[in-house]
Amino acid sequence: VLGIRWLPREDILVFDCAPLSPDLVITKRVLLSIIARLFDPVGFVSPVIMSAKIMFQQLWCMGVHWDSPVCEEMQVMVTDWLHGLSSLSSMRLPRCYSPCGWKLEEIELHCFGDASTKGYGACVYLRVLHAGKYYTALVLSKGRVAPLKNLSLPRLELMACLLCARLLNHTRSALGLSKTTPYCCWTDSRVALGWVQGDSSRWKPFVANRVREIQNLTEPVHWRHCAGADNPADAISRGVSAPKLIAMKSWWQGPKWLGEDAVPMPEAVAGKLETDVPEELRKSGVCLLIPEHELVTGLPVERWSSFIKAIRITAWMLRFISR
Repeated sequence: VLGIRWLPREDILVFDCAPLSPDLVITKRVLLSIIARLFDPVGFVSPVIMSAKIMFQQLWCMGVHWDSPVCEEMQVMVTDWLHGLSSLSSMRLPRCYSPCGWKLEEIELHCFGDASTKGYGACVYLRVLHAGKYYTALVLSKGRVAPLKNLSLPRLELMACLLCARLLNHTRSALGLSKTTPYCCWTDSRVALGWVQGDSSRWKPFVANRVREIQNLTEPVHWRHCAGADNPADAISRGVSAPKLIAMKSWWQGPKWLGEDAVPMPEAVAGKLETDVPEELRKSGVCLLIPEHELVTGLPVERWSSFIKAIRITAWMLRFISR
């Protein structure tokens, strides 16, 4: 189907990449056409596609016309990326998540999110226990380039966390898993983690709205911090060539410790926010002291139901006297 083949005897999925002309002139239109050819709804090769999307965004920022040849440096980058696509034909993906069936009480979902100045993404892994051994497999992933409007890295990390929560909820629904299925969301940003585990009303609207949605989709106690080197979503946020992605075991099966008997569950780090991230919405109170001799006397203050109403009527009286 649109470039993805299923070999029923081996029960594996194979990618087909149509060969491209060696004398192809790289333009913005050609690059967009090549990206559209890669049909990957599940996100198995999203880091490879992300590399092309990042290059396309660079061409857009440079103001290159649709049918104008790109500069020599960009020509080399796109050509190297195209040569790597041929290696996707040698990739073999098992259709089944585990070599055997599973029981609902033996399943765990682990979702990782990460961001960089180029883009952000998330990926979901299924962890199945069978015969005393854990099997892990990539279920779903998605990547997006960073918006043209400059956003701070913590905000991009928060958007990756939001994408992580959405993919987790979608995966749970698509696989027919119950809401009691154990899950854990991982991020390598302590700032974003502090936002997710905090009260959304404390933050400015951009952060508050996304934190509120994350907390509606997931429980804050299920969010954990992981090292950047162990985060497989890093491949999505920066983009990876096809040959490197095929050999990246951590992308297909998650971090090494995900297949161990005990997954490390560090304590929550809520509250450990960076002091140079001005996202907290601080409320201030103002107290106005007026000397007694400056108060307007003779007004029937006891007739009014609130102090604010008395202030407003007094202000109108003073305004009338001054004019």
